[in-house]
Amino acid sequence: MHKIDLHQPILTWALLGAGLLLGGPAAAADDLYAAAPPAGSAFVRVVHAKPGAAAATATVGGKGAGTVTFGQASAYIVVPQGEREASIGGATSKLSVAAGGFYTVALTPSGVAVVSDGTNSNLAKALVSVYNFSGKPTLDLKTADGAQTVVAGVAGGAAGSRAVNPLTTGLLVTSGAETVWTQPPVTLDRGAAYSLIVLGPPEKPTATWVKSSTKAN
Repeated sequence: MHKIDLHQPILTWALLGAGLLLGGPAAAADDLYAAAPPAGSAFVRVVHAKPGAAAATATVGGKGAGTVTFGQASAYIVVPQGEREASIGGATSKLSVAAGGFYTVALTPSGVAVVSDGTNSNLAKALVSVYNFSGKPTLDLKTADGAQTVVAGVAGGAAGSRAVNPLTTGLLVTSGAETVWTQPPVTLDRGAAYSLIVLGPPEKPTATWVKSSTKAN
């Protein structure tokens, strides 16, 4: 049985190299000559996490982020650092974005939630993040057999991340003693970033597995 290496600490600085900024680290070689984002750029995506709501069109700082249906996440778009307004499905929120930072703006039953995303500067590792839009008070992300905790104690409306060794593995999401979601085996590539977005309603949660990418300007 594969074991996830949990010795890599959570990283809080932005990944500004070839990789995620160019549409996903696994595609870095293909994007070797892609234009770099302007200095002072931040990276924002949107997630539709409101059960029963119609498809939502989103903008961030006046820039289109696409249309998402429930459970979908957009690619990251590049926006200038500073104070910005995000609009998704008619709901709006102010957010402050820093140069090199990554952010998720989610449409939830209680309005718009803004989450500062984890990042990873070690391209030998894969970054795995879990987002709690489930209505559950906290979530833990574990290996499929429940033996190892990958990310612990993710509060509602928040996210947690961990850089791990590349491998293929199943994952388990729990809330206390309750199994919330079982993720079938996924392949974690070195240098790539992945999100398990756990959605409500709390009595019947679902989840979406996303490989992060960035939309070209």
